[in-house]
Amino acid sequence: MVVVSGDEPIAVLVATKRKDETLIWRVGVRPDRLRLGHGSHLITSLSSKAAILGPPRMVAEVPQALQGACSFLEACGWRREVEYTDFVLPAAAAGKQSVQPSDLVIPITIDELISNEAFDAAARRCWARSPATLVNRKASIRGLAVASDVRIEAYLLFEEPSSGGQRRVLACGCADVQRREVWLGLLLRQFCGADPRPALFERVHPAEIPFELLQSCGFEASTRTVGHAIDPTPA
Repeated sequence: MVVVSGDEPIAVLVATKRKDETLIWRVGVRPDRLRLGHGSHLITSLSSKAAILGPPRMVAEVPQALQGACSFLEACGWRREVEYTDFVLPAAAAGKQSVQPSDLVIPITIDELISNEAFDAAARRCWARSPATLVNRKASIRGLAVASDVRIEAYLLFEEPSSGGQRRVLACGCADVQRREVWLGLLLRQFCGADPRPALFERVHPAEIPFELLQSCGFEASTRTVGHAIDPTPA
């Protein structure tokens, strides 16, 4: 959506939607037109359209450091709903753990997780790491899993750059919450110990994996992101 004055664009809103919610990616206003209500007008206009055309729920993920952006959304009637934390595995910690390959750990794909109904779609993941996003990126994603005779007990999905660079953890899950530290710990140690490159696990919610488990494997908490939401209703 764009606000135009004459022939000149002065504000823009970029969003994307799925069947259940719409994500606002960016709201920008030209510096000489700030604080004139253009940003809030875009938010309100999109909210009105979403109330009628759907999906009725709108979300935004804002770095906690951008307090002005958080305050702007809250002034528009949005609420703080969730907080995510980035975790970084520094090069100094990557590949340092002495881990023997385990016969319990096998490679796995997203398609195999879905066909076995093992993909934890209920985990509270950020937009960029939600099941719908990961399925669209599956060609570049690798996975490790622990499987028993009856089910996939746990899994870890990740991306690796083709040459150097930073690896990215994308998703993890465990069939038995009480066994998360055992099975996810095994997968994380295999992931961290097998490669000397640093890694990033972005926007993690504590419902996905205990933060203490990540830290025990060498990950360090970094920046935080605040998830905002609003459920518009027709006027």
